[in-house]
Amino acid sequence: MSVILLFEIKVPPAESGVAKPWRKRLEALDETQSGGYMCVGAWLEAGAVCFLPAGALIVGVDRTSVTTRRVRLWRVNTRGELTVMRDSTFKSWASEFGDGVRKSLRAALAKYPPRPYGPLPVRAAAPRANTWAAYCSQCRKPVAAGAGLLLGPPGRRSVQHKPGKCPPLRNERRGSCSACGGRVEPGAGILTCPQGAWRVRHDDCPEGERPVLRGVEAAAGAPDGRPVSTSER
Repeated sequence: MSVILLFEIKVPPAESGVAKPWRKRLEALDETQSGGYMCVGAWLEAGAVCFLPAGALIVGVDRTSVTTRRVRLWRVNTRGELTVMRDSTFKSWASEFGDGVRKSLRAALAKYPPRPYGPLPVRAAAPRANTWAAYCSQCRKPVAAGAGLLLGPPGRRSVQHKPGKCPPLRNERRGSCSACGGRVEPGAGILTCPQGAWRVRHDDCPEGERPVLRGVEAAAGAPDGRPVSTSER
């Protein structure tokens, strides 16, 4: 039985300021598809570390400006290092996988056919800052370019605020404070959801269970903090 040696490889990281870079282990070409969609293989995270065998091919694209794309092809050599097989820059999406690039990919696959192992993940890459403004996938509030993080698997990334930076959710209706029992006017309280039940409290009240006050409780499951009489529950 033959033994396939796997090397610990760092996937080439994205260049600074690049928007939506991607990397794939190249295993086949589907030339019925257009652009990078013709590259068949497992997604790789730029900057991550994984195990790959000698001869494994990695294709990657970095969008260095609105119209400019840098297309590169790497190969894992027998010393466990990455060798650049092609490095080209194109002025449009339509030309980045034109005849010349497809010819290079076909030749590389013919010379280095894919082997059945890898990529086995070892270490994920550090999160990158978002290069465009977006809405946070957690709090749904705006995130300025560079102020958040890109998280999630390659091809399906979302933007989030940095840890602890999501603004608090505000109540849209009047409610009763879950800490002191006092009235909270619309927009003046913070919404929390302990154990799946939405509650509203004053900004300056500590978190905790609120006492039942005059037969009125904050509505569990209502994110607007609407007060509901205990007789109605």
